[in-house]
This record gives sequence, structure tokens and C-alpha cells, in this order.
Amino acid sequence: MRELDLVLDGWLERCYAEAAPAARQAFCDLLERPDPQIFDYLTDREIPDSVAMRELVDALKRLHHDANG
Repeated sequence: MRELDLVLDGWLERCYAEAAPAARQAFCDLLERPDPQIFDYLTDREIPDSVAMRELVDALKRLHHDANG
């Protein structure tokens, strides 16, 4: 999904380099999930199992919201 690419690319470009190792791993784990599941995470239809993944999803949503105000 193109929309997901925009959200994920934004975090990758702006945050990945300075992110904690747990956040980087959560991002890599997120990329292994199917697009519909990632979409469900970002739209609060599903909650990720791990704390690190939940924190990452929250960061992705904040970044996207801030960028698109």
C-alpha cells in the first residue's frame, strides 16, 4: 500500500539512524508483517503484541500526524 510506504519511509528517513536498538528491531519486525496487519496497527484496529512494537507504532502515528498536521 502506497500510504504505508509513506508512513514507514518517513520514520526510516527521520528516525531510524538515531533510534534505540529495540526500536530498530521492532521496525525490522514490522516490515515482516503483511500490509493489512500494519494498516490495522496504524489505524488502531489491532494492537501489537510487544511493547517495543506498540511504541514504534505510536511513534509512526505521531510522526505521520506531525508531518500532515
